[in-house]
Amino acid sequence: MKRKLFAIMMTGALAAGMLAGCGSSSSSDSDTTEDASEAVSEAVEEVEEEVEETALTDVTIGFSTPSLAIEFCANMEAAVQEACAERGWDVVVLDCDTDGATQVSQCEDLISQGVDAILTFPIAPDACATIGTDCEEAGIPLITVESEIDSYDAAVLTDMYQVGVAQAEKAIELVGDDVKPVVLEGPTSQSTMIELMNGAVETFEAAGIEVVDIQVGENEIDTSQQKVENWISAGLDFNCVISSSDGSSSGAINALKDADMLDDVTVISENGDTIGIELVQSGELACTVSLPSANYGYLGIEVIEKILSGEDYDEITYLDINWIDSSNVDEYAE
Repeated sequence: MKRKLFAIMMTGALAAGMLAGCGSSSSSDSDTTEDASEAVSEAVEEVEEEVEETALTDVTIGFSTPSLAIEFCANMEAAVQEACAERGWDVVVLDCDTDGATQVSQCEDLISQGVDAILTFPIAPDACATIGTDCEEAGIPLITVESEIDSYDAAVLTDMYQVGVAQAEKAIELVGDDVKPVVLEGPTSQSTMIELMNGAVETFEAAGIEVVDIQVGENEIDTSQQKVENWISAGLDFNCVISSSDGSSSGAINALKDADMLDDVTVISENGDTIGIELVQSGELACTVSLPSANYGYLGIEVIEKILSGEDYDEITYLDINWIDSSNVDEYAE
């Protein structure tokens, strides 16, 4: 892409030189100057047309992700790869293995490689705060997905507070005013997980419903299963689980099934990953908010394309909130 832009500048410089060399007050020289001007204009137009057609094919994107071992991240990476392949772009994918310091170091490597833009899913916004500054100093556009950091060019996000609101409202709709909810929160290092919990808790409180307990399930199956087992062992009286992810929901369902309580407890999730879809199909999960991680990847690349093309773009793009339940789950499973 940079070589094409350089071609335009060189053609413009050549045009200026040719016209300067043709400057004269005679009629003959005037005609010559006019001819030269037309020839140069045609040459510039040809180069500009070529740039317009090919400028965004010589592009390399850096994609930094927390962990490809996590389905959410793997699906996002697959979408990035597909979107870039459609555009003829190259992608450098770096997996930080859920370590913030490693992610910062890897993004610094991407900057050193001279990538045209960086798309990142920050594992911990505080730990990754310097990425934005580094990209700004290098003149490389930075697009974050799912989470924000201190500085970026654009972000593709979900209003997680509103997702929490939607989960609480769905619990009241399905269980009724006598709902007794517990909440499995995601990693507290992620502001989006805190927003999700706040949205649910504050919605319950506004409806005069007390949240029985809140535990951090870390979006992990085993950890969430242990938390729910602890609630059961402690004799907690609850009839609804609000979960921060389909992975957490799976762990909660395992614990409830082992205690023969699943028929008495409604589990409400978010993500819409494969595991969530399968649990809805089996009737074990009441519903999950559809936030397919692939959409973050597709939209992130679309925003990058606009930035590199010099087009107007939204600083923040929000994903829509949709429910997956028994009425439509087969559509999502296709």
